[in-house]
Order: sequence, then C-alpha cells, then structure tokens
Amino acid sequence: LTCWSGYGRDLQNPGDPTQLKRHALCLDRRDGKIIWDHPAPAPLPETLYQGPYLPQGGYASHTQVSDGANVFFFQGKNGVFANTHEGKALWHANVGTNKHDWGTGASPVLFEDLVIVNAAFESDTLYALRKTDGSMAWSVKGMARAWNTPALVNAGGERPELVVAIAGRLRAFDPRDGRELWTCRAINAAELCPTIVARDGIIY
Repeated sequence: LTCWSGYGRDLQNPGDPTQLKRHALCLDRRDGKIIWDHPAPAPLPETLYQGPYLPQGGYASHTQVSDGANVFFFQGKNGVFANTHEGKALWHANVGTNKHDWGTGASPVLFEDLVIVNAAFESDTLYALRKTDGSMAWSVKGMARAWNTPALVNAGGERPELVVAIAGRLRAFDPRDGRELWTCRAINAAELCPTIVARDGIIY
C-alpha cells in the first residue's frame, strides 16, 4: 500500500511541509507488521495541507498495481517506483513535478510490458513506461483536468483501447504506441474526476 508521513496529519497543526514523505509499504497480512518500507521525500514546494479538498485525499491517493512478480507505485510528484515483492527497488521514473491544490490520485495500469500513468497534473502527460527499467515507451500531451485512472477497453477483435476522460473530451489511444484512435465530446467540468468503465462495447 501507499501512505505518507511527516506532515499533514492535523488540519489545525499540519506541521512542516519539508518533512513530508511518501511511502511504498508492504505489510504482513497475518499480523500487520511492516515487511518493507521505502520512504521518498516530497519534491518541494509541495501542496499545503489545507482545505477544503486536499485533506480528503491526502498525498498518497494512488493505488499500486502488480504483475505478480513486481509492484508499481505512482506517487504523484515523487514519480513512479518499481519494487520486487520482496522489497528490492528496481527503478524510479520522474513524470513531472507540477502540483495542484487538490492533490492527485490517478493510479497506474499495466498493459503487456508497459506501466501506463496519467500524470495530468504533474506534467499534462500520459506516459507509458517499460516495466523492465522505467524508460519511456511513449507519451501524449493534453491531459487537461484528468484526475482519472486510464481504462483499458476491448474494442472487439484484437484491438485494445486505452481511454481517458479529460475536460470536455474522451480520448482513446493504442496502448502499444500511444497513437490516438478517436476522440469525442464528453463531460466539460472544472472538476473532472471520473474513471471510465466499459461493458459490451459501451463506455460509461
């Protein structure tokens, strides 16, 4: 799991933002003991712990993903980290250091040999990183106000699509190379957070 420490535990007395750390953690599910912990100091300046929205999500809202051998963490401004299940650090990739007053929370998704990350607020970019070493396979700009986790959709036959909701548009990409397949009008709102789901050829 992910969490943070050092700052932002109490709205009335949040503490010193220079002490903020984000953690990649592994717990023993039998007794809750920490098996390994990789803390990462937050790049400064960091979004301050103040209302109304950031305290609802905090600094570690992203959910990690595993391919069965390794686990991949997106930690916003801290970047993307890969660890073995035993806790060995494999690589770290920077995907931008911009900040937003509400924080961020999109989670990584896996496709074949890629880790795909929506770093909309960190760099206005959708990234595909190679699982082996974190190097960039492709990237796409123009992820305006997209808090959501990208969705992998089976478009029929053998063609997968990677769909992201941005301000006023849906955008679909080939997850293998980042080529845009289609786009259409969608919800146009300042606070665009929803993650897409799909069933029977329809995207919701």
